[in-house]
Amino acid sequence: MNGFKICAVICLVALVVGIAGATMADPMLTGFFEILDQPTGWPFVVTLDLMVGFLFLSFMIYFVEGDVAKTLYWAVPLFILGNVVSAVYLIVNLNKIRGRLSGAAE
Repeated sequence: MNGFKICAVICLVALVVGIAGATMADPMLTGFFEILDQPTGWPFVVTLDLMVGFLFLSFMIYFVEGDVAKTLYWAVPLFILGNVVSAVYLIVNLNKIRGRLSGAAE
């Protein structure tokens, strides 16, 4: 496992632990919905930024996979589960991504 995969696995574990802790502390997501009730505050802007990042990552997944069905397979859970999905995608597909990037360099 190379350095990037090790880093991605560490981040994945940290995300899972953080999400598990937040879920136990607030299983009904009341804190999250309170954030959405403040559309002019920083928490809302940070959440919006995260969602736009998920959209950009979904585009990248499409460019790597070249298939709408495969993209949706990753993108739908990405918007629900967050960067846990992006970490898993990167770990599983790192060699494919490297191949696409090295062949597509312009």
